[in-house]
Amino acid sequence: MTPSRLEILNDHYKDTFSYQIGYLKRRNRLSLYLFIALVIMFLEVVSPAETAAIILRLILKYLINGITLDAGFVRCFAWFFLFGLVVRYCQIAVTVERQYAYLHKLEAELVPFFSSGIPFTREGKSYLKNYPTLSAWSHILYTWIFPLILLLFTGIKIWIELSNDGFNFVWVVSVVFCSMIWITTYFYLRFRCRQA
Repeated sequence: MTPSRLEILNDHYKDTFSYQIGYLKRRNRLSLYLFIALVIMFLEVVSPAETAAIILRLILKYLINGITLDAGFVRCFAWFFLFGLVVRYCQIAVTVERQYAYLHKLEAELVPFFSSGIPFTREGKSYLKNYPTLSAWSHILYTWIFPLILLLFTGIKIWIELSNDGFNFVWVVSVVFCSMIWITTYFYLRFRCRQA
């Protein structure tokens, strides 16, 4: 027996929603990792020698054992790591928003199968209609404030690095990664503006 259109749509809706839960968990985890990376980079600005020594010990202990590394490598590694986190965070955040739109579309396709109107709107119109204030605030933090703080912080960090160390190879590498962070964040914010 072949499944009916309703069964197929319902199964697809359930699968899509379960994927969405996974995306949300990843976004939340990446947000935490980004925050930790920014704190580490802030500590590197406040106390560069001590922070670099701690990071070097961790790198040598867990990643590369027996190789001598300097503070410039740690700074480049921190920028590279932050860039990787920003790219993944923006990708998953865009996926989350696109999935919400897709879930709403699926809910609209399920409506004709039920005489009472909307069968379930776990993430649809009724959810958005009764959106809690704390959730709205969290949404603003995730989508606008955090990316703007990221841009501000990385700009200040790059300026401090230039002021402290001058123009050198490590600073150029840092600027390259910082620029890629800004470009990635710009594209993410542009996506958000188009969604609004």
